[in-house]
Amino acid sequence: MDKRELYKTLELPFGAGKQEIKDAYRRLAKKYHPDITKDIQSGEKLAKIISAYKTLNVYAERKSVIDFPVKHAYKKQSTKPNKTVDIFSLGKLLTEGKTVGMRAFAARALGNSGKKSAYAYLRKGLWDSEPLVVKSVVEAIGKLGINQSAGELGSVFAHGNEEVKLAVLGCVKKIGMYGTFRGIVLEGMRDGNPQVRKLALRLFAGSREGAS
Repeated sequence: MDKRELYKTLELPFGAGKQEIKDAYRRLAKKYHPDITKDIQSGEKLAKIISAYKTLNVYAERKSVIDFPVKHAYKKQSTKPNKTVDIFSLGKLLTEGKTVGMRAFAARALGNSGKKSAYAYLRKGLWDSEPLVVKSVVEAIGKLGINQSAGELGSVFAHGNEEVKLAVLGCVKKIGMYGTFRGIVLEGMRDGNPQVRKLALRLFAGSREGAS
C-alpha cells in the first residue's frame, strides 16, 4: 500500500506525527471493533487499520533514529569532543533502545563524544544480549581510552564470540595500557580461535618490546 494510502486509512493528513498515528489507531480500532460495531465489513476495515498503523509506526521509528538530535554532532574527521552531545539521551537510547540498530548507534555516538563520563552508560551496554551492540560498546570504550574498564572487558571477553573478542583486544591495543589488561591478553593467547590468538600474541609481543 502506498504511504499516502496508509495515512488515509487512519484518516490522517500525510506526514502526521507518531502520537497522531497512535491516537488515530486507538480511535479507529475502537470504532471498527467487531464487538462494538454491527458493520459486517468491520473485520476487514480493522485489519487494514492495524496494518497501516504497524507500517507507519515502523516508518516513525526509523525517522526517530535519523532525526535523533545528536546526528549533526559528529564529523568523521573531527577528534574534538562536541559540547552539544547529550550524553544522557544517548545513554538512555543505548540501554532502552528497542532495536539493535538504535543501541549500536548510541554506543558509537557515545564513543565519538570524547566524554569519559559516557562510560557510566557504556558499561551497562557491555551486557546487551546482541553481539553487535556489545562490539560497538567495546569499540567506543577504546576510543574514549577508558582504562578502568579492565574488569568488565575481561568478563565480556570470556563470554564473547570471535568478533567481540577481537573487538576487546582491539580496544586494549587502542588504550595501550597492557599491564592493566594483561589478563585479557594472556587469556587471548590461550583462546581456541586462531585469529584471536594471533592478535593477542601481537599485543603481548608489543608489550614486551615496550617494556625493554
